[in-house]
Amino acid sequence: MGATETPQEWLGDGPSTAALGRAGRFLRPLLAAFDPCFVGLDRVPRSGGNVFVGNHTMIGMLDYAILYIELYRRLGVTLWSLADHFHFTVPLWRDLLLANGTFDGTHENCAAVLARGGNIVVFPGGAREVTRRSGEQNTLLWGDRSGFARMAMANDASIVPVAFVGGDDWYRIVYDTNRILGTRLGDAVDARFRRHGMNIDGYVPSIIRGIGPTLLPRPERLYYWFGDPIDPAEFGDDPDDDVAVRKFRDAARDELTRGISELLALRETDPRRNPSSFVRHLLHRR
Repeated sequence: MGATETPQEWLGDGPSTAALGRAGRFLRPLLAAFDPCFVGLDRVPRSGGNVFVGNHTMIGMLDYAILYIELYRRLGVTLWSLADHFHFTVPLWRDLLLANGTFDGTHENCAAVLARGGNIVVFPGGAREVTRRSGEQNTLLWGDRSGFARMAMANDASIVPVAFVGGDDWYRIVYDTNRILGTRLGDAVDARFRRHGMNIDGYVPSIIRGIGPTLLPRPERLYYWFGDPIDPAEFGDDPDDDVAVRKFRDAARDELTRGISELLALRETDPRRNPSSFVRHLLHRR
């Protein structure tokens, strides 16, 4: 990146039709394999300028990729997503990201996307939700993060809660991250991270397995739930008001928690969640 370039240059024009078409063809086997179930699609705004807020699951990019293509295929709704700046220092890789609507997640770029009528998807739990420990499945791990709510309020953007269930059950945790961090190796890695001003928490995944000893995901259906859009005007219009921002964030968190609970209850009575039914459905699709 040259000295005269600014972060806005890593904004792009959003998901292109060509990129969406390629993604749809690439993801077709995943759509057949994980048989996604969508609840509340009628609550998804057709107009743009919203912030979709979701929960990450273990190995969380696969379920997001299905959301990305299925919202476009079913409703014509496109999503922009944030990425760390370092991705855009890699030639070719950054071009692929930009073509699919992934941009350098600065405050200025977020405001520009929303001003254009783009929809941004945010996972406040970040890497920490992806690197789950034992017993943390299907829970939100946000800590005190509220930047997404402040950004939405600053740009008068509604928050659309979207809950994910299923991805946390693709794998079993064999060796927990907390046990890794308590070893000499973990201490050495932690010290190295701290020398660079980084916290290791969220960067070291647990050791997992899928089908048998492999990393092939277990046959689990994916479920998605959409809540009603949450208008920031209900909480105020001052993004510097920490109390108002926290209330806005908490409203989104409460809705997502409710959505996860509803999906878990739905899954318990879903005959297509049963592995044998799942396999029969997959063979029928084939």
